[in-house]
Amino acid sequence: MNDCMCPLTLGLPVDPVLADDGHVYEKSAIVAWLAQNGVSPLTKEVMGTQLEPANQFKKTLRRAVKMGGIAGEKADAWKAASFQWEKVVVMRQKADKGDARAMSQLGLWYRAGQYGLPSDGSKAVEWYQRSHEAGDATGTAGLGWCYLTGLGVKASATVGLMLLSEAGSRGSKWACFNLGRFFSSGRYGLPVDRMQARRWYAKVAGGCLNDLSVASVEKASQWLRENPASPSEAACDAAATEMAVDESPRCVMAQPAHAESPRASYNSERRSSDCGPQLPQPVYFV
Repeated sequence: MNDCMCPLTLGLPVDPVLADDGHVYEKSAIVAWLAQNGVSPLTKEVMGTQLEPANQFKKTLRRAVKMGGIAGEKADAWKAASFQWEKVVVMRQKADKGDARAMSQLGLWYRAGQYGLPSDGSKAVEWYQRSHEAGDATGTAGLGWCYLTGLGVKASATVGLMLLSEAGSRGSKWACFNLGRFFSSGRYGLPVDRMQARRWYAKVAGGCLNDLSVASVEKASQWLRENPASPSEAACDAAATEMAVDESPRCVMAQPAHAESPRASYNSERRSSDCGPQLPQPVYFV
């Protein structure tokens, strides 16, 4: 089995490549090595940066694992990593065909460093931007979060809040939830404003994109229950509602060419946390 292991990761390579020194490596590992070193990790001799896909090696490795020739913890880790890698390949193919939701998904995975992808803010912004421009409100929300936090882009609360507001008005529950949080606590330069917090928390229930976890939907409902409007606030809320009749969430999103529903197409694991969008199920954030 040692002959099949990457000399850098000491694991079975999921994306094997043949380097100029004649050895097979995990692609991400040898690319990172060559970015810092100009020599072979094994021979220590000067080595070029050309890499070739080791397709035959990969087929042999897959067959060996399947037939039990390679077993144990490393084989199990390879199976899990290969499953994740294949999901990335499929998602990238969909994104390359113009699927805006797939673009947003890749942005999430790069942000969180999930599914074998490195945690890369610049890549996250790149995919969020493409998703936003293709019309996916979840991508708009993710791009807004990057601007708020300075992830892969120069931080700008103004741009971030503008993008979150746009995403919320187009049906992103995650964007509405976070705007409610920001107004209730006075974050990112926003004032503490109960009426605005109530407005955005109330929009969570009406959002048409399921990009928020059930737990966070309940948090929004709980805040509304614990912070009922005073008579004067209720009057202001009613007036604001009348003025915003045309502001109800609209799902403006590029649909994939296939007929499969978004829930069926993206029934992949997504986790989330209050620190920003991560992995949705199908597009759930906290």
